[in-house]
Amino acid sequence: MELLDAVCIIEDVGESHDSYLEAWQFLIDEGHAWKLQGFYGRVAMELMRERICLPAPVRHTDYWGNIVPSRNDGYFDINGDWVWSQKLEQ
Repeated sequence: MELLDAVCIIEDVGESHDSYLEAWQFLIDEGHAWKLQGFYGRVAMELMRERICLPAPVRHTDYWGNIVPSRNDGYFDINGDWVWSQKLEQ
């Protein structure tokens, strides 16, 4: 999948639910969700908090240079708060 394909699937209401979630997971995994309009990052975070999508396999940075943790860095607890599995090394 490519970035444009994922955005088109997300923006097109007629797509299947599976395609929609696959597009979101692609944006998260590739780090695109954190570089696009704020809507994408907010929805991606909510999908991860709800355990619908997984955090990316590797760390990314957002548009502002903030670290977006990977699935190896921690997890979302039952309240949807991020819990670091170890101290973040910069």
